[in-house]
Amino acid sequence: MESVGPQRIDPAIGGIGDDSTVAISDSQWWQTFRTHVSSWISACEYPHGAAWHPYTTSLRLVNWQIARELFSDRLALDREFDSLMQESMYLQYRHLLVNQEKRLLGNHYFENLKTLLIFSRLFREEQVFDRVWRSFEKQLCEQILSDGVHVERSLMYQNLVIEGMIRVALILKQSDGRVPAILTEKIQIALDAAASLDHGMGKMPFFNDSAEGTARSTETLMEACQWHLGLRPRLRNSFPQAGYYKLYDGEVAVMVDAGYPGPSYLLGHAHSDTLSYELSISEDPVIVNSGTYRYQSQLRSWFRSTEAHNTAMFSGHEQMEHWAAHRVGRQLKSVRVLEFCKDRLTAELISQYGEKHQRTIVLRDGVLTVSDTLADATGNNGQFDALTLIHLAPQWQACPEGDGSFIAVREGSDDEVVIASMVDEMDSPSESRSELVDANYSRFFGVLEHNHMVRFCFSSQNGTYRYQIARSKGSQ
Repeated sequence: MESVGPQRIDPAIGGIGDDSTVAISDSQWWQTFRTHVSSWISACEYPHGAAWHPYTTSLRLVNWQIARELFSDRLALDREFDSLMQESMYLQYRHLLVNQEKRLLGNHYFENLKTLLIFSRLFREEQVFDRVWRSFEKQLCEQILSDGVHVERSLMYQNLVIEGMIRVALILKQSDGRVPAILTEKIQIALDAAASLDHGMGKMPFFNDSAEGTARSTETLMEACQWHLGLRPRLRNSFPQAGYYKLYDGEVAVMVDAGYPGPSYLLGHAHSDTLSYELSISEDPVIVNSGTYRYQSQLRSWFRSTEAHNTAMFSGHEQMEHWAAHRVGRQLKSVRVLEFCKDRLTAELISQYGEKHQRTIVLRDGVLTVSDTLADATGNNGQFDALTLIHLAPQWQACPEGDGSFIAVREGSDDEVVIASMVDEMDSPSESRSELVDANYSRFFGVLEHNHMVRFCFSSQNGTYRYQIARSKGSQ
């Protein structure tokens, strides 16, 4: 299919910041690639099955093009296979063009547009490119918030979208000799957000659907932006449109979610994690949200639940109504930040049931103090049961002390942290107890681990419950 064969593109489109100089042309890798592509073309009859889903097609096309560049020498010697592959890629591209996920929007639609921009330029279809670019520009403004965070408030999708923007920038830089200002601007502020929110955490913070190993690391994207586009991240500690905030004190870094989990029309990847936080010491994660595990799993609902995050619950009530794998019914009624400064954040939410949760987080002198003030839906002083939840990273093992506090020890080291209830400072009479339970954690998709969860349980009349987390003196 010589007439529509794609132009050659600089291998940088594939090797974004990673080591693509390995012996990729080695016969073993070439044969594996050739077999994979040939079998896909034979097995996946057009247009039947999940293989032709627009999102799947968007990812596959870009990956095949990366491989084409890496195996360009081999392809030049195998014209029959090269022609077969080009024909299939053109068919997939045209199929994607008329099956864009405009109904779903979000990262799916972004991936569609990114791929169509790349392949309309590779296949020299400029009218298609111009039409898709107009849609892409609108999505850049909608999906990259003014503070740089992706509209779905997931740092995994944040990095996937940054990578996609870099790929589009590279093909435009090569073909047109320049990158449009709007694209450079959006890459810059999205990189600022990713680098700032990762800073000091030691891993990707898990808010909404997130997992490591799916998107490229923020460090890799930073290297690619500097190398290819001359962009470097500018660190900040507040992202008010997304609702993300950072607190720092020496070696301690804390990321807090004090915003809506996403736009009301796009909550498929949302978790009930508002007013939750993650805490790391010397880039070692200590307090973590639970992750995602799998999109199709009996545990899907739990990983999205309020209980799977470091926030508080009323009588087992969820912040939002989750159903199916990617659905939300009743949403949060409101979220607002009341105060934010260098070492302090106060914010409040009103849940789907009208219950109010106000949380103040203070990080000072290496000690994190969390204060939860809860009120029922009527605003009256009715008695209700509540939980405040703390999830330890799997490498930290906790044991209870006699006074209701817990000592958490990091495996293989002498590092310890103390999680202490401050029941003597309750603002109103209350019955309280603390307990240590086993929970689930997933750092990578499909990989299930177990960790310790501390639960402070109390009955309250619109009272405030406080706890502190600090390194023990012996481990400092």
